[in-house]
Amino acid sequence: MCRGSLAVVTSANQRPAVGMYHPIGEGIWKPFALYVLDVADGRLAAIIHFVGSEVFVEFGLPEVLDSATR
Repeated sequence: MCRGSLAVVTSANQRPAVGMYHPIGEGIWKPFALYVLDVADGRLAAIIHFVGSEVFVEFGLPEVLDSATR
């Protein structure tokens, strides 16, 4: 995770997921990547990542975070 980034927990295809936002200015964060966790037998089996903001809205994540919404 990069300094100043924010993580927003969600789910994707019935799996735990995290949307990562990078800071782009004072109090504003833009989507960077969505990480989907594949868990098998109670252990992390894989991390599938999607770089770019295109998928964020599809998984109920905001297109931008600011100081009021974070």
